Amino acid sequence: MEGAGERDEIGHEPHHGGAVQSGGKHKDSTTGDEKDGEFQVQPRWRKFLAHVGSGALVAIGFLDPSNLETDMQAGADFKYELLWVVLVGMIFVLFIQTLSANLGVKTGRHLAELCREEYPPFVNICLWIIAELAVISDDIPEVLGTAFAFNILFKIPVWAGVILTVFSTLLLLGVQRFGARKLEFIIAAFMFTMAGCFFGELSYLSPSARDVTKGMFVPSLRGKGAAANAMALFGAIIHRTTCSCTLPWSSHGRPHGQTKASERPADTSS
Repeated sequence: MEGAGERDEIGHEPHHGGAVQSGGKHKDSTTGDEKDGEFQVQPRWRKFLAHVGSGALVAIGFLDPSNLETDMQAGADFKYELLWVVLVGMIFVLFIQTLSANLGVKTGRHLAELCREEYPPFVNICLWIIAELAVISDDIPEVLGTAFAFNILFKIPVWAGVILTVFSTLLLLGVQRFGARKLEFIIAAFMFTMAGCFFGELSYLSPSARDVTKGMFVPSLRGKGAAANAMALFGAIIHRTTCSCTLPWSSHGRPHGQTKASERPADTSS
């Protein structure tokens, strides 16, 4: 009908990219900001920055003390010969983390929720036990690595460094109570500080470009312990797939129309 004006044929207001609020306000689906009057499309760089924090939380997992210790040990023993393992591992990481993030974006659920729905109880129990063992085996070297770092830098006893590490972890988790953005900002600041230190060391040491290129593109496992170091490097890179499922919508809520498994109505068709 002509009197419908701008309404579509089913009686809804046209969609302009943001959620329409009562009182003529529009809510940005990316930043959550309400604007009066005509809706303004957010520039691409603002949409990109809105998700940088989530990327930092994933990236910081590759800079933990156990990873750094593994890298330094491999470098001290074999120089640049095992760089190809890092390159291959990063290719796998990009593929797996992309699939994991897309899974979270499309379904609004993380990997553990989907496994609970897809697999029988026995398989889920086995997956839970494996996940617990993986968390323990990953946390022990991280805590000890941080404690030894405190001992080297500040002469703090190792046992006190362990307590301080546990306390700092709880402190960071407590920051999340004030919003995910605060935690993302702190983690991003740590990550960029470490990146600056790495680039500073790189410019100071000036490694041979020829040796670096050869180690990155010419696979080699010569020498005693090379295979074990390669396995340690590869295993330290590929991890944290469940975290990547959750982070794409942790700061902005679950995708529209998606709910937790516990919030969906039970299937009574049978």
